[in-house]
Amino acid sequence: MATTTTQLVQEIVAGSTTFQAWVRASTAAEATKRVFRYAVPGADESELDVNHGIVRPYCLVEGIRKSRSSLTGAFASGDAFIMFEADVTDEQKFDHDAAMEAWEIKMDAIVSDIMALGRTGGYLMVKDVDDLEIPQRESAPNQQDAHISQRMVLTWGPR
Repeated sequence: MATTTTQLVQEIVAGSTTFQAWVRASTAAEATKRVFRYAVPGADESELDVNHGIVRPYCLVEGIRKSRSSLTGAFASGDAFIMFEADVTDEQKFDHDAAMEAWEIKMDAIVSDIMALGRTGGYLMVKDVDDLEIPQRESAPNQQDAHISQRMVLTWGPR
């Protein structure tokens, strides 16, 4: 059972059936292992090394901002800053438009799942999920390490 806001964010992202299929997880619990907190583990899973040994796709919970107000009373609300990253498929490495279109379709499906779960008992209450930046495609000149990443903000709390 999740006890921190970061864990609740991990749980709701991993609860997305689209995310589960994307990371080849058979359950939400298994998919949670692909939703990292604050840093991406390195190849040996013990050192924090974002340049070596990264297995994509994944989601990174970069940080949480909490607030309380007279409008929400004892209930906190706030923002979770998340980033998704995935390799570009071999078929799309030299077709930028196809890669970006496939990314947009995937992100729309994951966000749709998160929004639906955010209105379901037992999950973090999600108000909305917004893009913080447009998807960024990065690659070496030979396209060997072509990947796409995108940062989003998940706004949560009572409506």
